[in-house]
Amino acid sequence: MKLNNKGFAITTILYGTLVLFLLLFVSLLAILSQYRKNLEKLVESSNGAREIVTLKPDKTINIGETVTKRGLYNIENTCYKYLSIDDVASCE
Repeated sequence: MKLNNKGFAITTILYGTLVLFLLLFVSLLAILSQYRKNLEKLVESSNGAREIVTLKPDKTINIGETVTKRGLYNIENTCYKYLSIDDVASCE
């Protein structure tokens, strides 16, 4: 029994390419899935990313005041700034 070496080589290349493509495709799906999970964590978690996007000014404060609650503040009716807890208000 004699093997056809040309057919064996072509089949090896085709199946190798198929396996490589499938690995690439599965890797791409895994990357996209992880990206979606990270995006959901960013938007839905308690870290406040959604609140930052939909902020409305909390109140007007004076320059030099220390903030006790994070949020968007109107500083002496001159500028708007997002401040975290214990930040000092300034319009820089």
